[in-house]
Amino acid sequence: VQVVVAINQFKSDTAAEMEAIRKASMDAGAYDAVVSNHWAEGGKGAEALGVAVIAACEAGKSEDFRYLYDLELPIRSKIE
Repeated sequence: VQVVVAINQFKSDTAAEMEAIRKASMDAGAYDAVVSNHWAEGGKGAEALGVAVIAACEAGKSEDFRYLYDLELPIRSKIE
């Protein structure tokens, strides 16, 4: 599963802070790290994040997919 980091941007955050978080995310192996401002702009503020998630899904190889839990487990065990 490709990892996309949503960087929540608030009024007091600086461009340097956003870039530091993005760089740390990418250095840690994230597929992408995208600034998201949905709390202030609604859907428009999350559009870039949505595009990044779609790209990450399309870049993944379905043959590499595996569940993180045994499918035979009861639902409660799957969410614990």
